[in-house]
Amino acid sequence: MKTKDIPAIVMLLAGGVYCLLGILYQIPLMDFLVQLLIVLLVFWMIGGIIRMLLDKFMGEIEDKTKKEEEETEEKDADGETEESDENSKEETEDSDVE
Repeated sequence: MKTKDIPAIVMLLAGGVYCLLGILYQIPLMDFLVQLLIVLLVFWMIGGIIRMLLDKFMGEIEDKTKKEEEETEEKDADGETEESDENSKEETEDSDVE
């Protein structure tokens, strides 16, 4: 999953909401710009935290999936050797019977 854009998306959504509220409540321009800058910085940091958490959890999930695949491959490899041993036993039994 690509998480590179998450901080920007969160920041822009918060900025858009704040712009609508600023227009609705008719906040003076200088106050609005200072507050908008603060809102953008805060939500950029929140987006960064969300990104780090997602990267961490996605990494753990990928590691777990790789381990499960390796275990499955090992079981398949062990199963194939057991089957080949059983086939060779059957062949020797057949040759003994003749």
